[in-house]
Amino acid sequence: MRLADPVMHRRRITFDKLARRVVIEDSLQMAATHGIELFFHCADRCRVDPAPGGYALNQGSKTLHLRLPQAEGAASRVYCGSSAPIFGWVSRRFDEKRPAPTIAWRARLAGEVVLRSEVIC
Repeated sequence: MRLADPVMHRRRITFDKLARRVVIEDSLQMAATHGIELFFHCADRCRVDPAPGGYALNQGSKTLHLRLPQAEGAASRVYCGSSAPIFGWVSRRFDEKRPAPTIAWRARLAGEVVLRSEVIC
């Protein structure tokens, strides 16, 4: 069974060692408007704080910066141990789970779009 308006998704991940940056490009092709979601899952010991263009991810003395795609009407939210919806958990063994931050990015988009996310060390 095919969708009435299928979405073509391609992902390209590049690592720039000198700039200490990972770039994630999600290319989408669609005719109609679709709800698009991106999720970034963090370690349970990670602290996530809002920062310009995205979030600062802290664990101990280390900090990474996550820049999220810029799109009109886009919004993001951090879930940690949420039951409605069920987001923000990690499980390392059967029948055990711990809260862990999950960053959810959402937008309604149409046409050909390239969503660029960056992780900067």
